[in-house]
Amino acid sequence: MTQPLTRPAPRKPPEALVKAWGFVKRRKVLVAVVAWGVLLGVLAFVSPSVTVPEQTTVADSLGRLDEAMGDASGTLAGSDHGYYMLSSSDECDITPLRGGERYERRVVVHAQDPGAAITELADALTERYRLELVTGPDSPPRYVGRIPGYVTLTLALRLDNSIEWKADTGCRRPGDAFGWLRPPFETPREVTQTMEQIGVEDAAVSLDGASCGGGRSGQVRSVVATAGVPHGVVDLSSLSETVPERARVVVAEERVLVYRIGDSVTSVFMSDEEIVAATTVDCG
Repeated sequence: MTQPLTRPAPRKPPEALVKAWGFVKRRKVLVAVVAWGVLLGVLAFVSPSVTVPEQTTVADSLGRLDEAMGDASGTLAGSDHGYYMLSSSDECDITPLRGGERYERRVVVHAQDPGAAITELADALTERYRLELVTGPDSPPRYVGRIPGYVTLTLALRLDNSIEWKADTGCRRPGDAFGWLRPPFETPREVTQTMEQIGVEDAAVSLDGASCGGGRSGQVRSVVATAGVPHGVVDLSSLSETVPERARVVVAEERVLVYRIGDSVTSVFMSDEEIVAATTVDCG
């Protein structure tokens, strides 16, 4: 009887060959790891290194805030709307153990027709600042956008019928000294006279400004006086009879008075807590 054929058992490779192949595999893995590390390094070099707002500083964003204020002011120059600029900064917490600073700049607008005014501003600012309407048809319009540098922009019609265009850095490290350089200034006669007529004796006065945008040149500047509402304050519309003869009154209401003299516009606004009188000199 013929014996069945059997396949010889495979021969074990020499131990030296096994060690050599193991060394080659380890070298391949090492080369792959090193190559991946080099690739990540290259990507980090050619890609923007700032990935979160906390890696930036307030000082890094000042130019963008100035542009946002200048673009809105350029749109409002020469219009029948009262407007003025304000700046504010506050301390904040980036983390529970790390403090920061938050910087905001605002343009406040008072208009005879607030709905038409906010539409005018939205049309002028939406494309550049990537604004999106975030409210429904039954709510006051509010637009929000975000631009490089992690600056948040908001354009909103407020409950008091004023319009606010705000640029906000959010909480981050202060960086270098920041703030608009404020040269010496005199409070415009329109502001002091208005406050005297209302019965305000001591108001906090500030100067704010920006480089003009919207195709206009020069600087726009606002002098703003703020004080608490005095007792027995009059209806602001009655002050329209006391403005300078060459003034053109464009809004005269119980809580808002706006008039224009040439390239400057004076706004008086009264809320429940404070009264604001401001004169803004338009962009060129």
